[in-house]
Amino acid sequence: MSTRFGRWLELARREGPVRALRLLRHRAAAARWERELGVETAGDHLLADEGLADPERHDHSASSVLDLQRVLQRTAPRPEHGVFLDLGSGKGRAVLVAAQRPFRRVIGVEFSPHLTAVARRNLDRARPHLRCGSVELVTGPAEEYAVPEDVSLIYLYNPFRGSVMARVCDSLHRSLLASPREVTVVVATPRHFEAAVAGQDWIRPRGVFRGLRLHAIHECRPRVAATAGSH
Repeated sequence: MSTRFGRWLELARREGPVRALRLLRHRAAAARWERELGVETAGDHLLADEGLADPERHDHSASSVLDLQRVLQRTAPRPEHGVFLDLGSGKGRAVLVAAQRPFRRVIGVEFSPHLTAVARRNLDRARPHLRCGSVELVTGPAEEYAVPEDVSLIYLYNPFRGSVMARVCDSLHRSLLASPREVTVVVATPRHFEAAVAGQDWIRPRGVFRGLRLHAIHECRPRVAATAGSH
């Protein structure tokens, strides 16, 4: 029995045959992409291993490269005019996929110092393959990070929940008020994000993308107050 077929059988028992085939296809695409860039972005990481366990922060797992590429095709048709921000950037997979497109800037914010160190090594190795010349990796809590006033596309791969997510959304809203513009937010497994912004009028759903995970696409813009004398 081949190793590949054995992996599929194991996955099929856990996930069902159709999803098992999809998982293997996505994993194979990610492995090819990693070889081309000379990086290592796969694999989970437990925050508890660094003494950083927090019930409102999720442990790290990597996005699907195929999903990331397709999401960017849908949401950033002219990346040279945009700034991409990944909140919960882990080992840098989403940052690197975005930086292969000609964004003006790409930023990753990660709570774990260990994961940021891995992402920096990956960035150094991948630079010859990147089209974006300005890539920044930041270590720290996402809820304390001031969203830059030129960010146009934000990606969240289900990194946190509860009050952390609420504070991140507040930071985004403050950025919109300081520099009115339209910002697209893409969230994988979006229920925590949607709970945090429920009932708020500065953000609205635009659509969904169904990859390995459900991705919700939202458009954000500050609510413009009515001027005096308007009808």
